[in-house]
Amino acid sequence: MIRKQYNKKYREEHREEILEYSRKYRLEHKEQNKEYTYNKNKQCMDCSAKITNCAQRCKLCETKQHSITQKGKKRIHKHFTGKFLPCEVCGKIIYRAPYRIARAKHLVCSKECEGKVRIGKDSANWKGGIRRIYDLIRDLDEYNFWRINIFKRDNYICQECKERGGKLHAHHDKIKFSELVKEFLQYYNQFSPIEDKETLVRLAITWQLFWNIDNGKTFCEDCHEEKHTNLNFKRQNKRKII
Repeated sequence: MIRKQYNKKYREEHREEILEYSRKYRLEHKEQNKEYTYNKNKQCMDCSAKITNCAQRCKLCETKQHSITQKGKKRIHKHFTGKFLPCEVCGKIIYRAPYRIARAKHLVCSKECEGKVRIGKDSANWKGGIRRIYDLIRDLDEYNFWRINIFKRDNYICQECKERGGKLHAHHDKIKFSELVKEFLQYYNQFSPIEDKETLVRLAITWQLFWNIDNGKTFCEDCHEEKHTNLNFKRQNKRKII
């Protein structure tokens, strides 16, 4: 506040001196700019409008010309040494720097295309095909249909506690699933369960003992856990969610 009051007083006292100084500055500035005179009769190349500056076109024509020349061009700096390459999945043309071309196994435009390419051996989580045949058979659509048919037969009621609904499990009653798999592998012993997994999974679809409804019962999560004391289904479900 004190500084503002002081500035006001100073302006009021020295008003005439400030005005004289500003006039002198303007006159000197005008004399310096006389050297940089432009041709006043200059016209635009396109619309023949008058131009006072050193440009060849007026502002409107210059913006139009810029939009025409830059249309459909990729704006990349002249020092960039990369290449325009097509995506391996969708074929979209993308720019990639040389270090990315050298490092990357697959040239992909987005995460969606990356998910389609990085499957099996190309995946980052590949561990040499350690996954068991038990899990591969359980992931089949036929296994899911087998479970649903058992639930429908039992009217979605647990056969132990007689509760309806909730988290239901299909339990192998007469013959265990592990015993069925052993019998299946003994029958097709010419195939190895590590190298010939794909062929064994295809043959499992036609193996009728896997899909026998009479071998299954509907249990809730708690009753099924009592049958299998060595397994904790609640813990396994939490790990899947994580």
